[in-house]
Amino acid sequence: MRTALLFFFTLLIITGCKSKDSVPGDVLPPAKMQALLWDMMRADQFLTEYVLNKDTAKKKDEESIKLYEQILGFHQITKEEFQKSFDYYQFHPGQLKVILDSISKRKFEPPAMRLADSSDHVPSAPAGHPDSLPARKRLPPKVAE
Repeated sequence: MRTALLFFFTLLIITGCKSKDSVPGDVLPPAKMQALLWDMMRADQFLTEYVLNKDTAKKKDEESIKLYEQILGFHQITKEEFQKSFDYYQFHPGQLKVILDSISKRKFEPPAMRLADSSDHVPSAPAGHPDSLPARKRLPPKVAE
């Protein structure tokens, strides 16, 4: 009996000491969820300010779904993975608050201070080349004869 109680209390202590900030293995980690939500928010802003503002015949829901599917593909995440992760974070508001607070901070920081996001994944030009266009040789100006 005494051994059973000792085992029970040990099990209780071990499970009680579990970190509240850890996420299950089948849920997107906070950093990846933050990047995904950031891109989705920017897609909504793009739709509102540029696409739907210029072409009123387009339906917001259809256009949003198209953009969301592109974003999920870019991040290599399925719709089901995203939905499961989003549901998890909705049931853990403390962790969702940290993600959303970091997004709001990211939004208002100057671009030079912002953390890398998906728009920063554009490959840079090789060293020694200022851009991807071939360098042109400048010819000296013609002198009038």
